[in-house]
Amino acid sequence: MITFITGGVKSGKSDYALARGERCGGKNRPLYFLATALPRDPETIKRIEAHRKSRKERWRTVEEPELIDRAVEKLPAGSVVVVDCVTLWAGNIVCRYRSQKKMREAAGRIKNMIGGIRKAGHTAFIVSNEVGSGIIPASRLGRVYCDFLGKINRELAAAADEAVLMVSGVAVKIKNRRKK
Repeated sequence: MITFITGGVKSGKSDYALARGERCGGKNRPLYFLATALPRDPETIKRIEAHRKSRKERWRTVEEPELIDRAVEKLPAGSVVVVDCVTLWAGNIVCRYRSQKKMREAAGRIKNMIGGIRKAGHTAFIVSNEVGSGIIPASRLGRVYCDFLGKINRELAAAADEAVLMVSGVAVKIKNRRKK
């Protein structure tokens, strides 16, 4: 099962994903947190450390800023995984490649990740920011990023069994195709 969780900055996406993951993880299923942030500056390093400390000890952290599909493939079958977050992953891709061709190739990792989750029987909570509700960025790079992430978000929402929009800490279900 794949749940796509989107919303604004600090809307509660990660907390919601972790809580849902813990509930469905039970006592026997391994819990994995797939982190995509790159520790580029002191503020980011502090944020990463604070996030690590906030997770319960049961969560095993896998850090992978780009090859998220390969990271998912390495997890034991039937795991619970929180991918946090596609927003930062997309930023890593756009900043590294900056060419439409390379970004399209990298976007294939999303399809591969979805396929890997389904094949391994994982329960996944995929977190991403909603960028379509704000203003159009003034810079070309900002517009390229928003376009790229918007397409990825649409693809994830279409593939997900469930989609949730977080608004001020409140989960609003926008899609529910859960298997009974």
